[in-house]
Amino acid sequence: MAAQKTVKGGFVCEYRISRDGLQAIRDYLNHERDLDAQTFDYSSALFMPAGTVAQSSGRLHPKTINDIWKQVCEAAGVSGKTPHSARHAMGNHIIEKTGNAALVQKQLNHLSPASSLQYTRSTGEELDHLLDERE
Repeated sequence: MAAQKTVKGGFVCEYRISRDGLQAIRDYLNHERDLDAQTFDYSSALFMPAGTVAQSSGRLHPKTINDIWKQVCEAAGVSGKTPHSARHAMGNHIIEKTGNAALVQKQLNHLSPASSLQYTRSTGEELDHLLDERE
């Protein structure tokens, strides 16, 4: 695991990512970002628009991110999900693996622990399954 720092809402946030995720970012930086960075040498963004998009701020526009997300979801046969859904999936994944809301708070950079507790909610179906479980 490695920490990556990003700016979110004017604050520097640190996120932990898997080795595979870090390798994917390294691959992007080593094989794809250089040409874009030449066009947008003033941008501190990790992911930039293609160098052919000269009238850009040097950051991916939210519409572009949503369009890419939609294409990836279609290719994967997934519907009804947004980029923000990935954030919720991360919170759910951490709770399912650990049951630790403090880890959710740390990974998702929630200022309030109450924001992280939403991931600990159980459904009636989960409770029924637990009650009917036999050893």
